[in-house]
Amino acid sequence: MARDRHVFREDVMELLTESVEEQNSIVSNEKYREALAQCLGRLPSKSKELISAAYQDDQTIRELAVQIGKSDTALYKALDRIRKKLHDCIHRRVSLGEAGG
Repeated sequence: MARDRHVFREDVMELLTESVEEQNSIVSNEKYREALAQCLGRLPSKSKELISAAYQDDQTIRELAVQIGKSDTALYKALDRIRKKLHDCIHRRVSLGEAGG
């Protein structure tokens, strides 16, 4: 066994497995990021603005709701609908292999 170059020690196998799993995770994350970018680009402008304000601006949901003239609940529901659309779009693109292509 020691002379056979195709047999690895257990610790080497674990390191190789971890390396492969890490690489797969990076590739998978990249596919999801690409799909997210594509799906965000397909949103109506109002939805893009709302998502951008909710995630990028330094304000609370309550402050944003007041700013745009909606109740907290209405804003949460609108954001939830947009997130669901994004989730479905991302899932569809990744499962069909459309991300990055």
